[in-house]
Amino acid sequence: NEGGWAYEIDPVSESEPYEIDGVYRLPEQEPEFPGGLIALMKYINENLKYPEISRENNSQGRAFVEFIVNTDGSISDAEILKSSCDIFLDREALRLVNSMPRWIPAKNGGESVRAYYALPVIFRLN
Repeated sequence: NEGGWAYEIDPVSESEPYEIDGVYRLPEQEPEFPGGLIALMKYINENLKYPEISRENNSQGRAFVEFIVNTDGSISDAEILKSSCDIFLDREALRLVNSMPRWIPAKNGGESVRAYYALPVIFRLN
């Protein structure tokens, strides 16, 4: 280029596995709820407890919870990635995620690895 400088793209591709502090993003094999996505939806439907105050206020929304699935399948470090705009719904989403049974851990290079997972928890009144 004419200015004598070079612009480089960050080498981390959005489709390639990479590790930060021992936790993978986009591992070769994502962590999985036992029984798959349908079992996860069933678990959420059966275990979600709509907060009474949110119900009274006709509050609805979607909380995105990010957490780590550890190599033993346990859940840790759950946090709200994107708020539902109702603190009671957000707290319930965190409670729900922290109460989940062990997952099937992610794999990278054939070995179980710690990996991030983001889950939307939808609160909708009928």
